[in-house]
Amino acid sequence: VGRHPAAFVTPGPAFARGLTVCSEVLYGLSGPYRDGVVQQWLEYHRLIGVDHFVLYDTDGSLGRGGVLDPYLLSGFVTYFPHFPQWALSEQHGAVHSEPGFPSHAAPDAQAATHCLFSQRGLSEWVAFLHSPDEYLSSGRGLTDVRRELLEPLRPLRKRGLAVVDVPAVYFTHGPEEGLRESPWLPGRYVYRSYKPIELQGWGSSAAGFLNRFPSPLADPQRVSDLVSAHFPRGAAGTLYLDDVPQDFLRANHYGETFHVRPVLQPGHEWVRDESTLWVEGAFQRLGLQPLPDGPRPTGPALHVE
Repeated sequence: VGRHPAAFVTPGPAFARGLTVCSEVLYGLSGPYRDGVVQQWLEYHRLIGVDHFVLYDTDGSLGRGGVLDPYLLSGFVTYFPHFPQWALSEQHGAVHSEPGFPSHAAPDAQAATHCLFSQRGLSEWVAFLHSPDEYLSSGRGLTDVRRELLEPLRPLRKRGLAVVDVPAVYFTHGPEEGLRESPWLPGRYVYRSYKPIELQGWGSSAAGFLNRFPSPLADPQRVSDLVSAHFPRGAAGTLYLDDVPQDFLRANHYGETFHVRPVLQPGHEWVRDESTLWVEGAFQRLGLQPLPDGPRPTGPALHVE
């Protein structure tokens, strides 16, 4: 795998890394298509200047096909396979498999906390991108993390900024019956909801912000704990950057990457968005293998009922 100058961005003073990405606890990510999804996810973020990934899974599937090998050897990825088995209760899997067990019992918050604390004094910021179907981007097409993200945030960080609430936006195949033809995942989905993901009643019937599904940035030194992987809690006296404009930063969530499903919330409509298509030429120049066929829709995108 080739190296890119943007992958070795000089971070801010006193930090070895500018931005580290933490995954949730993943599973079932093996086979040619899913290996390709993981590779394109990592390569995209290397291109825009992410310094490091910390990956977790429940089943060792991320390491099964060898897709991580070059990234582990280069130091771009740190990988913790079988996270619940060695980090949590030996009975965690059995307990969590009980019907109706709440989603907050999943090990994602524990992995997020582990990742966050592992980056204290090492990374200026941590981004929680929960799965390989989430890409850090913006409405203008994020291409340089240092220039477009880290540098603008530094004055706010000096004033005590601890958390950036990054909106997550669903991308789908839109009104067309099939996908846009492309060998690259971001090129297949060029329609998005015009509003960020917000699941009514998911977190609170009163406080709407708790129903968001953000992919936040957190300062490892100022966040004391996490309510969940979506909600870092800053130390007393720190600041939150809320309602971040999509033109500055967002997470593109390619919600049909692993299976076709309704992703648009009631009342949300799609808009065409080609802001990430710049990566098609970049991937081609790197000589990446085209992504095999994945789930293919047979009709227009559907709303959640």
